[in-house]
Amino acid sequence: MNYGEVEASILRLVTEATEDSARAFAEQTVTRLVRPELLHAAAEDELTEDARTALTTGCANVLMMGAAELEDLLATIDGGILVDDGLDTGVLTAVTALEHWKNYLEQNRRGELYELAVRSIEDIDHEVSATLDDFLATPQMAAEYARIRRLLAPGPDEAAGVRPQPHGRTGADDGGGDEGGDGIAVGDRGVATDAADPTAPTVTDRHRLTHSDGARR
Repeated sequence: MNYGEVEASILRLVTEATEDSARAFAEQTVTRLVRPELLHAAAEDELTEDARTALTTGCANVLMMGAAELEDLLATIDGGILVDDGLDTGVLTAVTALEHWKNYLEQNRRGELYELAVRSIEDIDHEVSATLDDFLATPQMAAEYARIRRLLAPGPDEAAGVRPQPHGRTGADDGGGDEGGDGIAVGDRGVATDAADPTAPTVTDRHRLTHSDGARR
């Protein structure tokens, strides 16, 4: 599969996922994208001490914090970025993931799940430099795409009853999933937004070109 086909497949999976599958995917993916090792390479002069503390706190407690708490932390991070561009890749990945998770908690929009999926693929791409024409050629990228598919479109045995969820929980489908889309559209940089209500630019928009466009476009 080329990159465009992978992107289109993920968009379809996000649109068609049940609410239960969507939540499980979001929790597991945001946890992966804020793992502590991503912050180790950040230079001391990229963030103020308050911003660094806020980022560390948000990453360590991402599934235990509500949208309002995350918004306060993100505001502190935003105000404490000391570089105009070229923010460390790991820091950018973590901050972006926190933003999309916060937005998902607030609005339950599927576009935020698509963004988390793309950020997770970009994280792998940063390690393996996947080829656009054969994007799943490396074992690492193939495994990440399989993880996304498994969580968003569980097999018949899992979908019919109890299936594993993050942090050792189990649960049964309640049949109340949102099977339809919510106006997700792919933007001009592969960014999914709700077509009727595009997401406003955030702190990471000022730095994302350095992180993603050079690698994929």
